[in-house]
Amino acid sequence: MVPMIRQQVSSPPSEFASRPCWTCRQRRVVCDTRLPHCVKCTKSGRECLGYGEKKPVIWVTGMASRGKMAGRTTFAPNSNSNSNPSTNANANAVAVAAAASPSPENFGKSLMNEALRHVIIALSASHRRNSNGAITLSSRKREFMLDGLVHEQKAIKGLREAIAKNDQHEAIVALVLLFIWNDALQQEGRQSWRYHLHAMRALINSRRNTPGWNSFFGNYFEETYAILSIFGSTLSKHYQSDVCEVFNESELPVVLTRAEGSSWTGCPAELLQVLCDVNRGVETESLTLIDKFNCSQWAAKHHETASVIMRTHLAEAYRGAISVYALRVLGRDVVRENVSLVVGRAISHLRQIPAEDTHFKGILWPAFVLGAESTDPVHRAVILEIFQNLSRLLQTWAVNQAAIILQEIWSNADQQPSINPQSWLKHVRDKGLELFLV
Repeated sequence: MVPMIRQQVSSPPSEFASRPCWTCRQRRVVCDTRLPHCVKCTKSGRECLGYGEKKPVIWVTGMASRGKMAGRTTFAPNSNSNSNPSTNANANAVAVAAAASPSPENFGKSLMNEALRHVIIALSASHRRNSNGAITLSSRKREFMLDGLVHEQKAIKGLREAIAKNDQHEAIVALVLLFIWNDALQQEGRQSWRYHLHAMRALINSRRNTPGWNSFFGNYFEETYAILSIFGSTLSKHYQSDVCEVFNESELPVVLTRAEGSSWTGCPAELLQVLCDVNRGVETESLTLIDKFNCSQWAAKHHETASVIMRTHLAEAYRGAISVYALRVLGRDVVRENVSLVVGRAISHLRQIPAEDTHFKGILWPAFVLGAESTDPVHRAVILEIFQNLSRLLQTWAVNQAAIILQEIWSNADQQPSINPQSWLKHVRDKGLELFLV
């Protein structure tokens, strides 16, 4: 009898991991340990964070309640934080999300919202793509662009689902605001910020009378919406500010006054109100109010005495810019020399604000308007230098495009000295770029 030869067969590789995935650990549920990804995560629509030995960077589900990190969100350690650009949430995007939350409870819940998480990652990818740092290869920038688009589409899908379900969560308003900022960062110059602003208006209207709205959260979004709407309509051909339909005559001054202390623009409330009236074409005593406004007294009311000088310069720049903008919109006949004096004085205040000062980021809109009115080569050089510094600071398409448009305006004005001074505003609007300079 011939003995049977038993062939030794190697065992197939295991289909299961030796430990639960990090997503299930975070959720405190039993993991099925399937490879390459946990089936439980896949079926629930969650991202499986894998089975690695070291915990990847993730958002925590809440906030620390005690210790040194009390009241703060935290990140878990990751040995290779640069391996995936979408896990590197940019500090600016996180700061916006943090500011959008009124309390630790709501902040934790907002971060659990998948759509909000995706739009924050999209913002991060946009920042990384626009970065002037070590990331310079075009292929790398394309990678960030594609990564951002993927997460943006997921965020849009989540927003649609939330609206279809009539979700009343506060994160929905935050989500729309972050879409606006993401559009502002896009190098190709998107125009969808107008539609997001309309959506933000509808959301604010539907939530203003709900419990808890009149808190930090509600105030923040009302102020931000008012500022974006007012400035957004100045250089746009198709968007008209509708803040006066959201806030009545007694409410709007209160909202704008609140914005003085929290807004990045630093524009005085009285001047913002004038700009709002001018955008509506309302014939008020706007020019008289601008002339009577005392920038030094306004700046002196600020609680930080060290900022008084810079706030004065900033207010003077806005006063000059809004003054000449009002003249062009209202079609007032003025002597060109008088406008040149106003522009020159305002630019002299602008140049006193150094690029490293915190108030510098608030001069984008007045710098453009004053630049468009400039006829003096020295003033134009100052404006160009300001835009170069703003481009390095903000790294957005709109800033670079604004500098290009300014040079077009100057070239047209130099070639046709008798040209109508109002034409620069028509030139900007007719280009159809819908410049969003805030």
